Amino acid sequence: MKKLILTKSNILNIAVRSILLQGSNVVLLFVAFLLLFSSSFAQKNASIFGLVKDSLGRDIPDVNIQVIGKNMATTTNEVGYYSLSLPANEAYELNFSYVGSPKNRYSVRTLKEGEKFKLDVRLNSGVMLNDFVFQEEREREKVSMYTIDPRKTSYLPNVGGSFEQ
Repeated sequence: MKKLILTKSNILNIAVRSILLQGSNVVLLFVAFLLLFSSSFAQKNASIFGLVKDSLGRDIPDVNIQVIGKNMATTTNEVGYYSLSLPANEAYELNFSYVGSPKNRYSVRTLKEGEKFKLDVRLNSGVMLNDFVFQEEREREKVSMYTIDPRKTSYLPNVGGSFEQ
């Protein structure tokens, strides 16, 4: 008794023989080619994920995370979580930026196919501003009061700012 080991080449051979014996069964040939070549064309990815927190340990939503040198980016969700799926076998540099926080760059080593790399980030909160004084240096004009009789006007502004008749 012979054992049949199913490999990609055996599946292709079986599909071709069944087509020759049964006529033109295009669907079976298509499935065989799909099984044979699908894994060779699939891009092998790795993922980078983590949490972004401020210096006090609070989650920061809406932080921009950009992959330097690539056209790829994401943002953190409402609890500071992010996830990026990137092609494997490459090293990456990520830029984390948030309003009121200086930009922070982090390097990520080369990741293998299917690897999941956790990168938790702490951003310093805020940019220190110097004190400033705002002083108005003009004289105020005298304002007179006008009384408007609604019965004598033809157009009156409404709450939305437009005019009604």
